[in-house]
Amino acid sequence: MGPRFILGGDFNSKNLRWGSRLTNPKGVGLETAVNLIGGDFITPGKPTFYPADGIKEPDILDFFVFNNLSLNNKTVCDVLECKKGQKPKDHIPVKLSILATPTLTKRPPCLFSAQTNWNKFRELLTSRIDNSTQINNYETLNKEAEAITSLIQEAAKSSTPVARNNTNFYPKCTLPEEILKLIDHKKGAARRKKTTHFPADKAYYNQLNKVVSKRINAYRNEQFEKFIKNLSASETNDYSLWKATKGLKRPFQASFPIKMDNGDWATSSQDKAHTIAAHLESVFQPNPSSSPEKERELEAEVENLEFLPDEKIKKITYEDVFNEIKYKTKIKKSPGYDLISAVVLKQLPPAALKKLTAIFNAVIKLKYIPLQWKKAEVIVILKSGKPASAPSSYRPISLLPLICKLFEKLYIKRIFSIVRKKNLLPDEQFGFRPGHSTIEQLHRISAYIEKALEEKQYCNVVFLDVAQAFDRVWHQKLAFKLSKILPGNHVQLLMSYISDRFFRVRFEDSYSDFKKIRAGVPQGSVLSPLLYSLFTANIPKPKKGKLGIFADDTAVASSAPTYDETVRNLQESLDDIQEWTDNDRTVLNATKSVNVVFTLRPYVHTPLILKNTAIPHSSKATYLGLIMDSKLSWKEHILTKRKQIELKHRKMLWLLGKRSKLKLNNKILLYKSMIRPIWAYGSQMWACAANSNLNQIEITQNKILRQMTGARWYERNADIRGELGIESMEVYISRLYLNYEDRLGRHSNPEAISLLDWSAAPRRLKRRKTFELSSPLFRRC
Repeated sequence: MGPRFILGGDFNSKNLRWGSRLTNPKGVGLETAVNLIGGDFITPGKPTFYPADGIKEPDILDFFVFNNLSLNNKTVCDVLECKKGQKPKDHIPVKLSILATPTLTKRPPCLFSAQTNWNKFRELLTSRIDNSTQINNYETLNKEAEAITSLIQEAAKSSTPVARNNTNFYPKCTLPEEILKLIDHKKGAARRKKTTHFPADKAYYNQLNKVVSKRINAYRNEQFEKFIKNLSASETNDYSLWKATKGLKRPFQASFPIKMDNGDWATSSQDKAHTIAAHLESVFQPNPSSSPEKERELEAEVENLEFLPDEKIKKITYEDVFNEIKYKTKIKKSPGYDLISAVVLKQLPPAALKKLTAIFNAVIKLKYIPLQWKKAEVIVILKSGKPASAPSSYRPISLLPLICKLFEKLYIKRIFSIVRKKNLLPDEQFGFRPGHSTIEQLHRISAYIEKALEEKQYCNVVFLDVAQAFDRVWHQKLAFKLSKILPGNHVQLLMSYISDRFFRVRFEDSYSDFKKIRAGVPQGSVLSPLLYSLFTANIPKPKKGKLGIFADDTAVASSAPTYDETVRNLQESLDDIQEWTDNDRTVLNATKSVNVVFTLRPYVHTPLILKNTAIPHSSKATYLGLIMDSKLSWKEHILTKRKQIELKHRKMLWLLGKRSKLKLNNKILLYKSMIRPIWAYGSQMWACAANSNLNQIEITQNKILRQMTGARWYERNADIRGELGIESMEVYISRLYLNYEDRLGRHSNPEAISLLDWSAAPRRLKRRKTFELSSPLFRRC
């Protein structure tokens, strides 16, 4: 093809590089060939081939390859749409447009910009807000909530100048004058060569071409090194270091069509939004009832609920609202459908804060949430490893109005004091509670398993999977449960909060219609985790065994001298939990649950049954981010973490490698913030592993540090760590455990405090215990 070309067509090759669903051998070959010449790909980002059989899924087979051309941001590649009513079949034509100037990406809608006049914004709000209105009924409350939202939106738009597309924003050329003159000289030599066809002219042109290429490459390398050197994590340089690492290379994510219920393909963003919205509407429904009679009885009880006596709720003050916005609201929080972001909230004048305070107190007084706050905007993210053509493969992320979330943050402090005083949450629940974390729950379960191993017992554990736990909470049963444990005014306010809610789906630049939510607790809400914890607070506890809960991640364990005894105990607990979930219209997914037997002794597996389905038996399970194998050796977990570290390091090699011009202090900062946390999580448990397993992490860390510094072979690892100020793995884990141990000593949960009592712990196996990690440098046994 020569040194400069554009090549397009049906390559019949699949690769994640140009957005295909998978990579096949032909795709590997084509990518290798293009990499060898330094070329690149231009892809439409949409499927170009629709199989006629309807069995296989659409994919990208038609695209463009180019080499030695400045086409970045200067091309528009798109598939030609079919005629109306015509279904896509086989290959679809692909059109490539090369533009004279770079294309400008369309920004998402926003109420403000860098040019917003915030003084004008505050003046407009102050002059238009009327704080004399008394809010005494639902209608007035709805009007005032809508009015403050509209006023903020109008003031922000009026204070923000209209952005104009500046086609001359990008410079025509970034090369220095010296190189530009050489390029002109080369063009003249090329014209002479074509005119005269003399060998001397041809040789002179080739020589000039090599010189220009070398100069351009040297200049680009110099500019890149300058860019790397100037990277910084400080605010003065606009946090350029974090912006550079955020844009690490990752596979191109194409926008695939989604299969609709009628078998057709949703190809446009509007059709995709409607298809996903229809799917989510069917998800946000209560699970089918296993007993219609009980359901009718409960509905009758809910209609005539007898509430507990009201308790006075402390008023929300102006200072509460001001402090929550100024000190605790994060700027990078995404806004809801009303586009009022945290940046806008932080610029509100006192008059607006007084209005919000009055609305919040009216909500508490009337026990009613305004309809304006009950609308969610849902964006979706494709789940890893799931087919892009299925609507169920997309994870919904709900964006709620920040004004409502502000009220929730202030209100949850008032209701949580009642929950704590009445001890309404079980001690086994460690999810979404202040002072509780996954580490304590993991410690509880691993300590129970370790004790069984020391006593030569069998520890049978089932890790349960709750199907769509938060999305299908039955509202009537939640109201019934709350009415028995919370004051009446709190229950009425919470039921107003979860009822009459709506959502719409945003896909790319298109929106679906608003759909009704008939079940579940609002995703992205501050109150939802607490509501779900209260809904599941009466889960039956094992009569003989251990229960561990973190939100909806549930582990049920039983240990006994014989394997059969653990099966009987565990099956009894599962039957109780199954009956409880049937009454609450909650579904346990038996096929996704896992049964692991932790023991060093032989046994013949007996399947455990959950709703007439055998729970899959495995030699390992992932619980709260840690991989627990049947011998609790942590070998599988450590090997997995080592692979993750190496993968992350390869992606960051351009910054952390020995040839990188990035300053050493920034390299250290990147390692501490982006690589070390990968293996450090849960080390309070897995650091009890054997020395041969621990060495895998230590060796990997030493390799990375040596590459960062370009150390010679004869320099000791300990000296390198000392110069960089980075602790060894042992010292760092010891420090983590000391902090964790200190936190346990001040814990409010007796289940967590009991983890500090190791006086009666049996010691038969030659294994390191967790409390031995508290020494400044724990000894490798």
